Amino acid sequence: MKPKCLNCQKNISLSWFVVARMSTKFRCTDCGALHEFTQRHKLIGIVAVIPLLFLVNVLEPLVTISILRFVIVLAIAVTVMIFIPKQHTLSVHDILKKDEDKK
Repeated sequence: MKPKCLNCQKNISLSWFVVARMSTKFRCTDCGALHEFTQRHKLIGIVAVIPLLFLVNVLEPLVTISILRFVIVLAIAVTVMIFIPKQHTLSVHDILKKDEDKK
């Protein structure tokens, strides 16, 4: 379940959702709606990822290749992040939307 635009339900770029900074906004390529992260995204990033760092050490006896352990933990973190809802919202600072309202 990839994150979707709250306006048109088109899939949002997963790279923005997983890698972008909290202050980075995303404009939907289909409808032009501007999305921004909520504080929930930051909290999930901290709460979900920190325990996974300990999982890297726990997996050491099972998976001896450190790169593979990192990839496994990263896949788990991304999966957890995309399944938790309400991590982004439509931005109230959308200049394009204000310009349309004036016309």
